[in-house]
Amino acid sequence: MNELDEMLGLSTLTLSYPVHTEGFDGECFTYSIYFTDGNADETRADAVSKAFDAYDFGLEDDYIGYLDISAAEGKISVYHDFGGLEPESCMTILHGVLLALNGIDGIKKVVINEGGSDFDF
Repeated sequence: MNELDEMLGLSTLTLSYPVHTEGFDGECFTYSIYFTDGNADETRADAVSKAFDAYDFGLEDDYIGYLDISAAEGKISVYHDFGGLEPESCMTILHGVLLALNGIDGIKKVVINEGGSDFDF
């Protein structure tokens, strides 16, 4: 775990796969989801979408931000815009997204904001 992982509280989560953060991009996150068999197709993208829909984030409002889920380049990419969310809900939602993925078989790893960011830490 690096400093960014610790700042996001990733070590507190019990996940069935490793997760790592490479950078920040304002109020947006991109989750790169890799699978052990290398297969990241529309069926898996649909499974990710369904996992998010089924997960109980424990919020009064069901809105978890704008999500765009796509399959490309051997991974499922989830673009997540936190704009318009209550700041106190953001960590719960971020953790919930990662916990929702626990129900999907074959995840090898998840990289948050793969490739880093323009911000210097």
